[in-house]
Amino acid sequence: MVKEFKVTLAMAKRRLSAKSGSVEEVSCANVMHLLKPAERKRLAHELHRVLKKGGKAQIVVPHWCASKYYGNPDVPWPPVTETTFYYLNKDWRKAN
Repeated sequence: MVKEFKVTLAMAKRRLSAKSGSVEEVSCANVMHLLKPAERKRLAHELHRVLKKGGKAQIVVPHWCASKYYGNPDVPWPPVTETTFYYLNKDWRKAN
């Protein structure tokens, strides 16, 4: 069992190396907003896959309307906002 697993940008673009259900906490800081929308969804599924039942994921992104966020040509559209995390939830998408 892995206590904490930190996700980098390079890791976020491929299958995570951790085994399914083996991680207690995942940290994903300043990564999600640099991914294309389809990559964001795939990463969310990967985080869910590696987390053990009751595990936690900490995802940190810049505020969507920060000038540094909008001015960065590496940040794909649409920005990550408060509602993005609903759409990354498979069960929420099915219900809505």
